[in-house]
Amino acid sequence: MIRVEMANAGGQSGYRTIWHALRIIHKVHPPRALVAQILRELDPEASNDRRSRKLKRRKYLSPGQNYCCHVDGKLKKMPFLTGKNC
Repeated sequence: MIRVEMANAGGQSGYRTIWHALRIIHKVHPPRALVAQILRELDPEASNDRRSRKLKRRKYLSPGQNYCCHVDGKLKKMPFLTGKNC
């Protein structure tokens, strides 16, 4: 079942995606650690590729300070950053 899901996703899905597909589509409830271990054994190169992209930092080029704002779900601080109080 894991090989079928890997083929459907193109081999770039992580263990959580495969684990979720096993639970939803195939109605099998394996432990996540087991799914991760099987994925590492079946395709170690793809596992290393996914691991290498884990903490890729972004680089921004902006014309000045406070020119761009990264929207990441912490919009509750926006009134303090823009000087507008709601």
